[in-house]
Amino acid sequence: MTINIFSEPFPNSGAMPGEGATKLLGLSLTPLEILLRETLQNSWDASIEQHSKPSFEINLRLLKVNESIALKKFFYELPPNDSKERLVLEKFLNKKYQLILEICDFGTKGLGGPFSASEAINKEEDYDFVNFVKNIGSHRDQRNGGGTYGFGKSSLFNMSKCKTILIDSLTSYKNKLQNRFIGYALGTSYDAWEDHEKKRKRFTGRHWWGSKGNYSSDPKVVDPILDKEARIISEDLGLKVRNHEKDKGTSLVILDPNLDDLDESFSPELIPKLQKKINLRFQEILLWWAWPKFTLMSNNERPMSCQISVFGEKEEIPAPERILPLSFLANALREARNKKNPIYSSRPRRKLGHIGTCIDQSEGDLYSDSRFRDVLEETLIPEKLSHFAYLRPAELVVKYVDRNLDDNQPQWAGVFICSDEYDIERGFAKSEPPTHDDWKPDSSHDLSKEQRKFVRSAKRQITIEANKLSGEQTSDLELDINSESNRNSIAWLMGDIGSSIIGRGIGGADGSKKLGKKKSKNKLITKLTKPTYFKTSFINKKIVAEFKMTLTGKEGENVQIDFKSWILSEEGKVESAPNGLKPKIIKLKSTNIYNFNEEQIQKQINQNREGVLSLPFVIQKNQINIEVSVEIPDNVVITLISNLINNL
Repeated sequence: MTINIFSEPFPNSGAMPGEGATKLLGLSLTPLEILLRETLQNSWDASIEQHSKPSFEINLRLLKVNESIALKKFFYELPPNDSKERLVLEKFLNKKYQLILEICDFGTKGLGGPFSASEAINKEEDYDFVNFVKNIGSHRDQRNGGGTYGFGKSSLFNMSKCKTILIDSLTSYKNKLQNRFIGYALGTSYDAWEDHEKKRKRFTGRHWWGSKGNYSSDPKVVDPILDKEARIISEDLGLKVRNHEKDKGTSLVILDPNLDDLDESFSPELIPKLQKKINLRFQEILLWWAWPKFTLMSNNERPMSCQISVFGEKEEIPAPERILPLSFLANALREARNKKNPIYSSRPRRKLGHIGTCIDQSEGDLYSDSRFRDVLEETLIPEKLSHFAYLRPAELVVKYVDRNLDDNQPQWAGVFICSDEYDIERGFAKSEPPTHDDWKPDSSHDLSKEQRKFVRSAKRQITIEANKLSGEQTSDLELDINSESNRNSIAWLMGDIGSSIIGRGIGGADGSKKLGKKKSKNKLITKLTKPTYFKTSFINKKIVAEFKMTLTGKEGENVQIDFKSWILSEEGKVESAPNGLKPKIIKLKSTNIYNFNEEQIQKQINQNREGVLSLPFVIQKNQINIEVSVEIPDNVVITLISNLINNL
């Protein structure tokens, strides 16, 4: 069989250069983390329509002599001399020891659909092959799947020192099984001569190896090698040969993997030292980011199986329930799956998903599993958990919200799974960046106004829950959950509504400025600082937020301060929590002669239909410190607004 190369020239209309595609994933995770997250996620998405339990396999190995010969034969044609990929690929093919990293899935649907990106399809078909092998930025709009963008595949090329992979897939096409094999390099753009023309052309840096012009309208473009010939190549390279329905799926082969533990000095003598370390590194990444896929469900089955082989040493992924502290996350997941603790948005009131939590009740008697810390220099799985996991229904970890714990605080774990209702789930999916490592509702223009509210509200409530589990009160800063947009910050809310919530007062957000009067240089200005949260207390088994403020002015001056507590939602201030209860001021103390108990405070509140607490103060020694305690009625964020009425 003849293997041909096609190096893509820029069309007159323009295209994305290869280096552009490989730089779209950001730097929030390591390249290996992105690779394993993306490939496992793709495998899961490809299994949904199969209604089968997928298996995920990783195999790092050294090519045998005959396999190395077969690989050189496959790459007989190389990119043009002007291409950087030619140099790095030649270097790899001439190495004494050639390493490859195989990432395979079985029980999935493989890469199906047409070969040509311009070919139209019907609703029953898909573009999986084209979207993965040809297009950049296309995605599988799979309901309840993990993937949303088509940039994740660039992680494969980032992990290859020669920016080249092999793709071997068994799929169903036109009602019959079909093997497909193709090589793909995603490098950097360059200038070169083409077809003996007398002028140089610009090329994207993308190259494919396959069968030239058999199915494409363009005779220069290559298509995948099919069926028997594809199986022969797979066998010659030592890959798992796919012959039957049960073998459907895809093998991705990364040439010359760019792993931290492997460098140019590699030799077979180092294998015994590397096997355990690399295997544990793969395990830890998969467990930290995909432990729900290996956690028992109610039917005592695990959603996925996973096997890791490093230079012939094979290990199954360990069960998260048996690894401390991941077992706390597994317990929290079980609770979230039971759907007993929903959270809601307001206006519109929609069920956003479910929360599960687990708190360590052992009083410090449990010890974290040290298998990773004993071998790896840097680890992902902490010794002690205080983490809340973001999940969509695909149950792949998007992000962790974590908190610092004191030595005497119990560890805890939390899980949120968003609703599988289409518009809600798509809202969360579309709020993710290409790396799928956060929810940023204001970073995408694809979300509706309601979808942004859904994501903001969920993040806000998760923040509250995480703080509560850590014994902390939610701060104003944390409530600004979209750091890229300050318009939702609590500082903005308080400044905007502070003067109007009482319905009377003197104009400033802190009540420090009288309308129509200028400050006098010789006169001490009466001023009340904004209420500032400083701690959370537990009073009679109820959570109480405590605020403090300072009143300054001329000694002996009589003033009145109006206090009112509010609940903050994604729409702004509201009086009642979802459970119908209101936040309640239950205590006030000051350095003034006045001290007010709950009975006196409640009497004052009952006298005002607006729930405003109005109290007189006499300024002494130019400053009065005031502390106000507010009972939190539910899983909500509260704030306290004060308004100063002076010159009584």
